[in-house]
Amino acid sequence: MRKPYRFYSLSRPKLRQSWNKYNLYNLYRQTGREPQIRGTPTFFQQKWAAKAKTRSYHGEHIPEKKWVRLFSRRLLSAVDMPP
Repeated sequence: MRKPYRFYSLSRPKLRQSWNKYNLYNLYRQTGREPQIRGTPTFFQQKWAAKAKTRSYHGEHIPEKKWVRLFSRRLLSAVDMPP
């Protein structure tokens, strides 16, 4: 059997739309700093982290099929990137 999922985890926090005390604590811990992924994260890592944060905050009620359509699979950028 699967382990029960903790909705407001303190070890791997995800911000939710809630006034729960654990969510407020996670919100306080996340403000003003970004976690570093072995130096400078790549463009894909930045996009993946942004998508995960957006999904945890806004997308709990959105079905997966609609959520996938909201994001383009192509990695668009504002500057030319070498291949």
